[in-house]
Parts: sequence; structure tokens; C-alpha cells
Amino acid sequence: SYLLDGRLAEYASWRNYFDYVIVGAQKPAFFAEHKPFTELRPDGTVASTNVESFERGRIYEGGNLFDFERLTGYGGENVLYVGDHIYGDIIRNRKASQWRTCFVVQELEKEIEYIDEHRDEVHKLNELDALRGRLDDLINHHKLMLNSLDRKLDRAAPALAQELEAMRTREKRDLETLRRAFKAAITESADTERRFERGANAYWGLVFKEGNENSRFGEQVQDYADLYTSRVSNFLYYSPMQVFRSPRAAMPHERIRGY
Repeated sequence: SYLLDGRLAEYASWRNYFDYVIVGAQKPAFFAEHKPFTELRPDGTVASTNVESFERGRIYEGGNLFDFERLTGYGGENVLYVGDHIYGDIIRNRKASQWRTCFVVQELEKEIEYIDEHRDEVHKLNELDALRGRLDDLINHHKLMLNSLDRKLDRAAPALAQELEAMRTREKRDLETLRRAFKAAITESADTERRFERGANAYWGLVFKEGNENSRFGEQVQDYADLYTSRVSNFLYYSPMQVFRSPRAAMPHERIRGY
């Protein structure tokens, strides 16, 4: 009422902004139990305990998922549920219904801003990760070459043994050089990652990431939220008819080929 009452002539009360008003739903019990709806007066006292239909401008308390869908006629993908609690709002909802979900994460704006300000470090981490992959391939190649040379030396004639031994020495030298470079890349990557994450938060780093992987929180958002945003008002930038679609999912072999 503080934010909306009297702001617009055509919407004198905050209740006029909504088709249906439900309070005290007691999530996550709303999705798992069968508590009845109760109609309330504006002062919070009970008006009726026998709710057989919803009326615009009235206030209802409690209830459950099944009766909500029955009384409104809306269900499944026709409902976008917006919440800010990963367990009580999003996970339990997705397990109990087919509603679409939007998760409001207030920390998202700061995380995006931080990553944008430190894009050079993100780029460096990506480069170091790619470098480690290349060095790992080269190390494995030189290991195979050494194994092959060892087998050849076991059965080589004296005239050829000296040449093979020289090749083996070069391979070992190159392998040690690559191993040192690989170790240095790991150390530099770990140091950069540590500085990057502690810069976001000295105790637990980034909200959505833990090193190269998604954090547990990030995994839950990815698995259970159809949409996520920093605030509900961000939807003002979209038409009410907007259809949000997931980007095409790419498997690792597609990303490597750049499809």
C-alpha cells in the first residue's frame, strides 16, 4: 500500500493492480499440501473460509497449488512464478508443478558489474586454460615418443643405438621444459583465479562460480530457473507479449568446431 496506493487515478488501491491477491501462502507448503484458501478483509480479519471462486480486488490467504489452478484456470506453462528464494520458491515449485519460474537474484547486478570491470582477468584465465590444454597435448605426445624410443633402443643395433640415445635425450629435455611450462601455467591460473574471486568477496568469491565450475548455487539456478534476473522491474523493458526462448544448447564437440 505504501508504494502503490493513490499513485494512479485508475488504480486507487494496490489491490487494483492485480487480478488475484494471495498472501500468507506458506511456501513451500503451498506446493506440497492441500490447505484451503481463506478470504480476508482489508484489515486482515477473516471474511470467509469457503472460497469457491476468486474475485478481482479481494484478498485471499493460504491455499494450495491444485486449488489455485482450478479456481483461476491457469496452470503449467501459462504461469510464470517469480520468487527470490532458491529452495522455497524455485526448487520446490519445479518439483511440484509445471509452472515456468523466474528467480530474482539481487546479487546479480554486482556480479555482472564486477566481471565486466575485470574482463582482462577473465580473458587471461581463458587463455591460460587453453594454454594448459595445448601443453598437456604436447606432453602426452613427447611421452609417447619417449616410450617408442625406449622400445627401439632395447632392440637397436650398436650403430643405431647412439643416434636413438641422442634423440631420446632431446625428447627428455623437451618434455621437462614442457612440464615446467605446464606447472607454471597451473600456478599462474590458480593465483589469477584466487585474486579474481577474492576481489568479488574475500570469503566465498563469486556467487555463481567456483573456479572453472558453477557454484552449487549457480547449478541450482541453471537447473531449476527458466529465467533469472536482478529485479522484477527489468521486465518493463519487454513487451507483455514477449516470449523468452532458451539459446541453442551446444555440446562440447560443437563448441570446439565453432558451430
